[in-house]
Amino acid sequence: VDAACRELIEQHRHAREQTRLARQVRPVNRNEALAQRDETWCIARNAKTQLDESSGSVRSNRANGLVRQRCFALFLQQGVECVSQVGRGVGVAGNWEWWSFALMHVLVAVVLAKLWRRARVLTDVELTEIRYGGRPAAGLRAFRAFLIAVPFNCLSIGYGMLAMRKVVVALGVFDSLPTLPGDERLWAILPILVIVVIYTAASGLWGVVATDFLQYILAMAGAFTVMFYALAEVGGLSGLTAALRESGQGDKLNLLPTGPDATLPLSTFLGYLFVQWWAFRNSDGGGMFVQRLSSTADEKEAAKAAHLFNILNYVVRTWPWVLVGLAALVVLPQLADPELAYPIMMVRYL
Repeated sequence: VDAACRELIEQHRHAREQTRLARQVRPVNRNEALAQRDETWCIARNAKTQLDESSGSVRSNRANGLVRQRCFALFLQQGVECVSQVGRGVGVAGNWEWWSFALMHVLVAVVLAKLWRRARVLTDVELTEIRYGGRPAAGLRAFRAFLIAVPFNCLSIGYGMLAMRKVVVALGVFDSLPTLPGDERLWAILPILVIVVIYTAASGLWGVVATDFLQYILAMAGAFTVMFYALAEVGGLSGLTAALRESGQGDKLNLLPTGPDATLPLSTFLGYLFVQWWAFRNSDGGGMFVQRLSSTADEKEAAKAAHLFNILNYVVRTWPWVLVGLAALVVLPQLADPELAYPIMMVRYL
């Protein structure tokens, strides 16, 4: 097996060298140049495919079990945002802002998951360079990688940091500590950043998926616990609906924004449902999805992982958040910052 792997590696290197030399010499006939490029690319891709199948299947199988059980990360800021959407005045219907992405994820599970796994790429931007080739494609890949890694990720990480800061402050972690210099909000998120950076850099993708799996179990156990205690305090589902209607907030129970008392504008709802999910920059799955789909054993496992993600993300974890958000309207009626509702409910019941 080792000898076969070494031979395949040499074939792969030879094919890449042919591609590099072919780009340096400008053929007279453009069609011949394209044909030559495609031929060398196919040789390199076939060699890489055989190498992956002979020496890389163990890595895929190790990660595959965890990918299927907990496909992608549970971001805490989504829980805070889901609950705060209910408290901002838009009610349950406000969650269509992220529920609409279920259409995109169904498309990924049914169609794109197998194609991404078949492409055998590690990132989505890698496919751009493979598809077009040459220095312009490499430049486009580098530019898009920078755009997503720095500006967009800074915004996404900022959402997560804000949610974690609110949770840490609500838990009173720093109340018993001496006065810290500078901004206390920065001290609230600094330990979390250090821990995440260390285990991510040390373990790689497999470690990230493993910790995602464990964090999902802990997060959902806590979410359902908070939900049960919150419903018990407000008298169950019937008591919750009755209390909301008595306080004049019955319109926040509507799942669809219909009628004259709709809390979400109909035009916004239609934009979520018919535009946002396919116009989003990650409508093809996005880099995070592609990495996890590429780590599965084969195309069937990639499709199964995507389907399981849809169930866990949109069916299982949605309703504990929504019900806690509705209960918070009754338990915490005068709360100034709706984003503190979920952390306060956590402290109240856990």
